[in-house]
Amino acid sequence: MDNLARPVLNTLFDSRDEQADRTLRATLFDAEDAQIHRLILEKRVVADPAEEGIDVTVRWDARETAG
Repeated sequence: MDNLARPVLNTLFDSRDEQADRTLRATLFDAEDAQIHRLILEKRVVADPAEEGIDVTVRWDARETAG
């Protein structure tokens, strides 16, 4: 699951590449991945192959973005 999480997060949020000393942009949200304070991954068995895939939910905590 960790092999799936990183590319998804890199697509959604800006991320800092310390080795290249640059910030990776062109993402879906104008926010840095350093602002992520909780990540929940869950793997489920599905009976129907049509149900395979991923669901991604992004939730903003107003307490974290205020001010």
